[in-house]
Amino acid sequence: MAELKAGDLVYVKRPPHKCLECLTGNFYTVTGVGFKNFRCTVCGNVLLEAAATVDASSPDPAIPAGLPVAWLVKIPPLGELQEVEQREELTA
Repeated sequence: MAELKAGDLVYVKRPPHKCLECLTGNFYTVTGVGFKNFRCTVCGNVLLEAAATVDASSPDPAIPAGLPVAWLVKIPPLGELQEVEQREELTA
């Protein structure tokens, strides 16, 4: 998994924590990454993991400001995707 940094676009893969399955597939912009306790906004359970602070521009209080990094998948910038495509064409 690529390291996350501020500005990265990510989506939430299926979280192992059942309370927040509604977040699956949501897209966010990472605003920071650090180590902190993640507290489920539904049940209050605390998970000790690295968490990414995300820009969750939603009035829904169930969407936490930070999500465990393990739940997030980085979406590569378009430029990176085009480079890979060009390299594949050259090797073909």
